[in-house]
Amino acid sequence: MCGMHRIRLQRDGDVGTPGRMRRPRNSNKACEVPDCGGRAVAKGLCGMHWGRQQKTGEVGPAAPLRLTCWVEGCESGTWTRGLCSMHYQRQLKTGDPGPLRRKKRRNGEGTVQPNGYVRLTLPDGRTMDEHRFVMEQLLGRELKRHETVHHVNGQRGDNRTDGPLRNFRSGNLELWSSWQPAGQRVADKIEFAVELLRRYAPDLLADPALDRIAN
Repeated sequence: MCGMHRIRLQRDGDVGTPGRMRRPRNSNKACEVPDCGGRAVAKGLCGMHWGRQQKTGEVGPAAPLRLTCWVEGCESGTWTRGLCSMHYQRQLKTGDPGPLRRKKRRNGEGTVQPNGYVRLTLPDGRTMDEHRFVMEQLLGRELKRHETVHHVNGQRGDNRTDGPLRNFRSGNLELWSSWQPAGQRVADKIEFAVELLRRYAPDLLADPALDRIAN
């Protein structure tokens, strides 16, 4: 006997017909799970419920079990390790899945750099960090070499403002300066203090005596 008939004889006690015996297809039979609507493919179950039973021992509900990304508010399905594809790739690159929305901005709104800052391309072709560009617009001048822009909430891509500068702050942006005198003499520090007021708060120099001290 050939292998096919030998197996048939051992299993059923009868070699059966000469040709191959195909089991009747049950593709027209509905899945036994209520409200499923799928076609049965094995033991009265559709492919989804049959596979679920093989993995967990239970067929589960009629609807597919859709897992969502664990990032709060993200409704995308999971891709691996509880994260959707976007947040998983971000986790691999930066160690942090980051915010809910995509970091990519629309054309003309700049691009997010690996360090978190937003880089703009100005009309004249120059590139510049958005937070520095916004602060220059608020000041009405270019930033000095010793001046930096601080993000109050720590989010480097958050460059929101809420109007003119108040105490050198607008929204999430605040002007900082590393400028300081090299000397330690009292006279040097007084001269520096007056010059600091002249640059940043000239309205406070109402007393002419301060100019005499500085000069």
